[in-house]
Amino acid sequence: MNYSKKSIDTLKDVMRENRKWNAEPFITEQSLEVGSTANKSKAPFSFYLRHVLKRGDKPPRGKFFKSRVAGIPVIFSDELWNMVPSTSNVEH
Repeated sequence: MNYSKKSIDTLKDVMRENRKWNAEPFITEQSLEVGSTANKSKAPFSFYLRHVLKRGDKPPRGKFFKSRVAGIPVIFSDELWNMVPSTSNVEH
C-alpha cells in the first residue's frame, strides 16, 4: 500500500502520544449483520438532479436519471377552498 509521508508521520505521532500515557493497543472488527444490505442511498443523485441542473436541462445517462426531469419540480397549490365559507357550520 502507498501511504503518504504525512499520514505515516501522523500515525507515528499518535503512537508516541499513546506510549507516553501507557495506553494499550486494541483491535476492532466491523462487519455487516446477517440480512443487512449495503447503503443504497440515492441522495447525491437526487441533489444533483434537483439543485444543480436547471429545469429543462438534459440529465446525464444512467439508470437513476432515466425518465426523470431536471430541476426543482413545479408545484401548484389551490388554496381557494380556504376562502369559501363552510356550509356545515352555517345556520339556515
